[in-house]
Amino acid sequence: MGLSDAQRLSVLGDGARWIWDEAAKRFKLIQKVDWVVDVFHVSEHIAGCARELFGVGTPQAKQWRTSRLQELIEMEGPKFIESLQAHRPAAADDKSTKALDALIGYLQTNRDSLWYRTRLAEGLPIGSGMVEGTCKNMIGKRLKLNNPRWRVRRAEHMAALRCLHYSGLWETYWESKRLSKVA
Repeated sequence: MGLSDAQRLSVLGDGARWIWDEAAKRFKLIQKVDWVVDVFHVSEHIAGCARELFGVGTPQAKQWRTSRLQELIEMEGPKFIESLQAHRPAAADDKSTKALDALIGYLQTNRDSLWYRTRLAEGLPIGSGMVEGTCKNMIGKRLKLNNPRWRVRRAEHMAALRCLHYSGLWETYWESKRLSKVA
């Protein structure tokens, strides 16, 4: 697609290792790649911890979840993890300690992908909702027309073309194809 090493890309995912590995294969020549854990997925882990700490649907769980998510966005990953560790109870077998340890473990694995305040200040997304919405509306609708007979390979090609068009890279892509044929 004619991407240069000077361009900055963002890869948003749920924190699963396989997503980062697949993206790394595709963007191995690009030096400036921001790896971002979708804030919605992190909030699900925070909410799960809140349920374990305070019970399902309790006002305390809601307050804790909201406060921790706000802290994460303001402090960003490493400082937020340190804050959670500093407030962790000492009891080793306690249910709340296990819930906090699980949350801290998830965050620790993704500590360099939690720069939400910085990204928001730069006008960059911290969630994959825009991409997921595009898949649903730009690609899903096309695949679900009456009497479709899609083969996987053709559906993937159609999806790639729809993404190019929607992203504004249509002309860039075809120009790079034209140049590669000339070379």
